[in-house]
Amino acid sequence: MFVPFVNIVMPFVLGAKGSAWAWRNKRWESVDHFKQVQRKWALWSVVVYAALIGLFVALFFLVMAAMKNSEPYELGYERLQRNPEAMNVLGAPITTGFPMGSIEVSGSKGKADLSFPVEGSKSRGTVYLEATRELGAWRIEHLELEIEGRPDRINLSP
Repeated sequence: MFVPFVNIVMPFVLGAKGSAWAWRNKRWESVDHFKQVQRKWALWSVVVYAALIGLFVALFFLVMAAMKNSEPYELGYERLQRNPEAMNVLGAPITTGFPMGSIEVSGSKGKADLSFPVEGSKSRGTVYLEATRELGAWRIEHLELEIEGRPDRINLSP
């Protein structure tokens, strides 16, 4: 697992040769006992892989939910809704998708670089947000709305 490039090939090698190696490497009570043990290993491998996939999916949605509940995201969404030009172009009500990007916090300082899709009754677009945190308070440095099909962006910064 820890050897580069070998870890990519080994699952296939073990899938092709693993049973033969297991048969030769140990004394088995019978062929049926060997097959029973192999079925248990196969079942547990499916269970472990399914659990790992479920864990990664849950982790992804947990991170996305945390970003959507973050203060920089909420400040950007609030400012988007207060902007008359953005509301006129998008149309009410505005819904948002999952934000992508990064939020870094270290003590009372921090930085956020996010983008998130928005959709209204008239059109859809993407909000781009840059914010900083100083002394525990978030401040939006740059906020723009890009509307699909329009070459210019709407500046939502103060």
